[in-house]
This record gives sequence, structure tokens and C-alpha cells, in this order.
Amino acid sequence: MYVDVHTHLFSPMWRLNLKAYFLTKGYNSYLASVSNLKSHTKDFEKCFTLSMTVPVAGEYEVDFDDFIYEASKKEDKFLGFVSPRHLEYLKYKNIYGVKFHRYVQNIDRPVLKRAFNLMEKRNQIMNIHISEDLIHFDKITNEYIKMFRELLQSYPNVRVIIPHFTALDKFIDLKQVYFDTALIPRTGIQDFIDECGVNKLLYASDFPFTNPDKDYKKKIIPLDTSRKNKMKILRNNAMHLINRVKK
Repeated sequence: MYVDVHTHLFSPMWRLNLKAYFLTKGYNSYLASVSNLKSHTKDFEKCFTLSMTVPVAGEYEVDFDDFIYEASKKEDKFLGFVSPRHLEYLKYKNIYGVKFHRYVQNIDRPVLKRAFNLMEKRNQIMNIHISEDLIHFDKITNEYIKMFRELLQSYPNVRVIIPHFTALDKFIDLKQVYFDTALIPRTGIQDFIDECGVNKLLYASDFPFTNPDKDYKKKIIPLDTSRKNKMKILRNNAMHLINRVKK
């Protein structure tokens, strides 16, 4: 089994104009990559993917109850992050947290603290792009970092995944913070392992921008670390977070 903590399978992705692709072909394309991955090793007989999902209005509208029910029956499990606009779905069995994607330019936004309050009760997971800029994730001031650290420390039961190694050196010391490998080259992952170990490192494909099969061959297999550590990155660290969630 492996766990992919960052995909865009059912997200509308309005800005990239890929709505139809994600809703009609994304899941099948992802599973095709997973099938290739499974052919490499018996370690990955099943997969779990954490993806952002929201009820979508209009032509591609999805009944959320039916979708979650059908997804829960699949051998390859789909586990969801809801968007901040749909916090009421945090109660669903297959929803494990919230994905804030470019929603945190203003840390004082009520929706952010409301999400933390709801998730604190269930030990849920937050995948959050931290940035003051809508496009450039590396534009973060010291004041922003200070405020965000204070916010995290106020909710110690919420485990936070920060994508793309953003502000790695500013948050690695916080017990509740983890980092995903989305779009990080092999050399960057190796540097993380050498400097910080593997216990806070989670595999993420950021599909469709890359895929698990390609990542496994080009990023994971060549890593200079033990098989045990690779399994932590690919599944064990993420399953530790998932298993803590109260349902």
C-alpha cells in the first residue's frame, strides 16, 4: 500500500481551465498510473489518495453523498480533503481534513479559524499552501510566519501538511507540521532526509502535474536511504496521521 497526500482528482481548477478533465478523466488516469506502480512491487497492492474534492455546480455537478459512498467501496481508496467553502462535510467518514489552496493570504480570515476549531475536535489533517501571494508561494514575510506559527501552536491536535517544502526551515521544528514532496526533485528530497530525517516527510504526486509511477521510479527508488525509510515516506508517516483522525 502507498499513500499519496496531494492530488487534484476532482478539484475544478478553474484558473487552469481543466474542469472537465479532472471531473471526467482524472480519476481513471490516476488509477492507470497506480496500476503501473503496482507492477513494480507487491508493496503497493493498494493505494490511498488524499485529494481535494468539492460538490461542483453546473454541468459536472456531483452528488456528494453518492460520490463518497462509491469511493469508499473501491479497493484503491479515495480519501478526501474538502475546500474551506464546504466545512460541513468534515463529518463524512471518508473526509480527513481541509485543503486550503491559496486561501490564507490573510491569517485572520474567520474561515481559517473556523476550520481549525472544527478539526481540533477530530484530530483532522490540514493541507495548506502558506503564502501571502496568490502565485508565488515563496513570498512570505517574517511577520506572516510569526502569525502562522502562533495559529498552529493554538491548535496542537491539528496535523498540518505544508506542500512543496514551503518555508521548510521556519516550521520544521513544530511537532504537528509535516511536508509533502509535491513537485520536489529527487535532490531536494534527499537533502531533506539528510538534514531532517524522514519522520515528517510525506509522498505527494500533485497529480496531474506528475504521477505516482513516474515519481516512484525517478524520485523514490534512487534515494540514498533504507527501504524502511522509503516506506515511511510512501505510506507509514501518512497512515499515522490518518489513523489518528476521530470518526
